[in-house]
Formats: sequence, C-alpha cells, structure tokens
Amino acid sequence: MSVTQNTFGHFIQYANEKNQPQQLCMVFCRSSLQDEDYRSDRPITLKPLMCLDRSPRHLDSFEALCGDTALAGIEWDVLCMTALVGQAGVMPTAINIHKRFDLMIGLISQGKADKLVMFDRNGRQVILVS
Repeated sequence: MSVTQNTFGHFIQYANEKNQPQQLCMVFCRSSLQDEDYRSDRPITLKPLMCLDRSPRHLDSFEALCGDTALAGIEWDVLCMTALVGQAGVMPTAINIHKRFDLMIGLISQGKADKLVMFDRNGRQVILVS
C-alpha cells in the first residue's frame, strides 16, 4: 500500500465540478496495519466500522468531515469512498445509497477495497499495491 499526493480535497473538488448531483458514500474502516506500515508491501485487512453519506457540497474540508458528530468515538484508519451520481438533476435515492453501501462493504470484505477510492486519517489518498 502506498500514500499519494492526491487528497480528499481533490476528490471533493472533482465531485463538485460534475453536472449531476452526487452523494458521497463513505465506509470508515479499521486497518490491520499501523500507520508506519502503510508504505510496506504487507497485505492489509480492512474491517468496516461505519457508513456515512454526504453531498460533496456539504463537505467543506476533510477536517470538517473528521469533526462530524456521527464519527464521534469511531477509531478508524482508512476511509473508503465512492461517488453515487444522480440522474436528471435528482439526487440518488436512499435505496440506491443503501445498495452502494452493500456493494462497498462486499468489496472490502472480499479484499477488493482497491476498487474504491481510499484516504488515510490525514486525508491523503491510499493506494493498495498487490
């Protein structure tokens, strides 16, 4: 796994530039690796702890997300994200968001989290290297 220069802020900016409304689907996970191990080639296991969805327009910064009261007391290491795009100017439905969370948790549980965009606790993108 490696950490890149891409940040959470870049992801939010990209999402806000899209023409259709979006909802960000986020799964906060506990990692089997410690922070100092993220640059190693050791395999990583992620355990989903909590799901949260937000409009990118309502996220001012990574710090604001981390201060969200919904995250109070959650000790997470890796944030897995996708953007769910609405259609015809309408936000994605709660049913679509729930289905996306099911898909994301399935990928994480199957060891396929590399299919998702991931960030560490500092808002830096994490890329799994196989």
